Amino acid sequence: MSMSFLQSQGLSTTFHHNSRRSQVPNLWLFWKSSITPPNLLHCSQQQLTMEVEGAIITIIHAHCIYIQRRQLWTELQHISNANFPWLLMGDFNAYLSYSEKQGGNIPSAAAMNDFQECVSIAHLMEVPCNGFHHTWWNKQKGGTIELGSSYTRTLDFYSDPKVEEAKRGYEEMEQRSLWKHQS
Repeated sequence: MSMSFLQSQGLSTTFHHNSRRSQVPNLWLFWKSSITPPNLLHCSQQQLTMEVEGAIITIIHAHCIYIQRRQLWTELQHISNANFPWLLMGDFNAYLSYSEKQGGNIPSAAAMNDFQECVSIAHLMEVPCNGFHHTWWNKQKGGTIELGSSYTRTLDFYSDPKVEEAKRGYEEMEQRSLWKHQS
């Protein structure tokens, strides 16, 4: 992507992406040149975490193999110790319960337990969401649409926190839900 293209879109020519060793990054963060640039706090193979105007934002693309996701869950538990509002969004490749899974193989109990433990330790809970909950489809015959999620904590400064969905596109990552710090 050329710098002139970014500028033509009103985007900063500075951006962040995750580090995936020898693989191409799969998380990219661009922002309008008119806003204060986010302060990158932590970057790994599965997440980017930044501070934006006093809040922490984590963008996630979790590994599809649950054993590999354990590193992400550990990172998130460490980040949860910060005393700031915190928004997490992206593809967690994990389910909290069997009822969240639509089609395909049943998620493993161990993978769900790992995710449930992370959510519990980080003091996250669900906040209502409006809109389409499915986010992408691999376009294979008989394929299913997968879920993407957003989570947050400590959004007490919002009177009624919720997520309004963007219109669905085949490969767009959209938000499904927010999570709020348990008091």
